[in-house]
Amino acid sequence: MKKLSIVLAISALVILAVSCAKDVILQPPASLQGEYHGLYSFTKNYSGSAGSPQTLTVPITKWIFTETGYNMKVDTTGDVAFCSPFGHYTLSDRVELDQDINGSGCSGTVADATLNPEGDFTLRRPPDSVILTQVNDTKDAFIEIKLERVTQ
Repeated sequence: MKKLSIVLAISALVILAVSCAKDVILQPPASLQGEYHGLYSFTKNYSGSAGSPQTLTVPITKWIFTETGYNMKVDTTGDVAFCSPFGHYTLSDRVELDQDINGSGCSGTVADATLNPEGDFTLRRPPDSVILTQVNDTKDAFIEIKLERVTQ
């Protein structure tokens, strides 16, 4: 009986050691830090309930992600007057953009601050790029930000 107890104890230790070796350790998401450029698209009346959807697109000349902040600079030479907002972000399997109170980038312009990206975005990360998308029910809008990395 004593031998059986020893065999069972050793078996339990082996099973425990083997099962612990297979634990999955989740790595934190890779940093977004760096400089990017790309396109910002804002589709108004996305649901079609208030008329036909209209998509406004503007080139992003520079988007910088720091460790916790972001800064978006858009091409202001076109007909669409977008702002250049900045603020903080949090990264998980999604990206939460939190615009600074004074960070709309619209001061002194005719731009519309309601077009600024803000809130929770889905995140896709093809090689050397970032794609953020959001369906915003409050604004009845679909927002897509496609960024390509310029620097690390």
